[in-house]
Amino acid sequence: MYPINLDTPTAITMDIQDGAHYYNPFVLLIYDVWVLKLNMRYAWRSPTDTILLPLFEEAFVQSNRHLDIGVASGFFPSTALSRKRSRGVRGDQRQEIILMDLNPGALLTAKARIERDNPGDFARIDMVVGDALGAVPEGLQGRKFDSVSLFNLIHCFPPGTERKTRVFGLAAEVLSDEGVVVGSTVLGRGYIGWNVVSWFWMFWFNLTGAFGNWGDEPGVLEEGLRGEFGEVKTWVVGQSFLFRASKPRRRAR
Repeated sequence: MYPINLDTPTAITMDIQDGAHYYNPFVLLIYDVWVLKLNMRYAWRSPTDTILLPLFEEAFVQSNRHLDIGVASGFFPSTALSRKRSRGVRGDQRQEIILMDLNPGALLTAKARIERDNPGDFARIDMVVGDALGAVPEGLQGRKFDSVSLFNLIHCFPPGTERKTRVFGLAAEVLSDEGVVVGSTVLGRGYIGWNVVSWFWMFWFNLTGAFGNWGDEPGVLEEGLRGEFGEVKTWVVGQSFLFRASKPRRRAR
């Protein structure tokens, strides 16, 4: 087991901490229903069960070493692992899941959820506290992963789409040569459409600092991905930008 340090890094800006701290115990308790079941379907129009989860599972099912950045409630790795176990899919070694987040409470919640839903020794779960827009955290240095996920994370970063694409560099640095990165993010005001629910939540989340995506557009996000990966596929469902990337370029960070 790698050593776990749940102290928040000091070399981060306050605006990034604001987005991470939004995920308090109450929000994490209602996250699956409020965000994944209701908002993803009715506000952002990209349902979790038919759009997001299949994309996550596509990368996860053949992976022995998975890194989940921005863990929230732990729904995606927990559900994917449960389904992988139920189908009897097992790689050459014990499943390894690394959870990375700036919020120690979210890490502990996600880890507990995965262990509760998947008892036994099928997987090993480690936690790393780190800034996804910064350098590779100490707990990830020298490690390579078969798959990396970035779900519902980028829209939580502070405003500035080009700044947000730094997370793709981090993912490329820790991805194996044959690995894959998958993820999703909610786009900004130009993709809301005539949906009162979407407009309300978009305005409220940006006002409170939970989101920083008012100006986010797919073109800048795709450009950031192509700068870090040799193969990139992107598409938009409802108000969500989805992506799959491989062949990391490993640019100097």
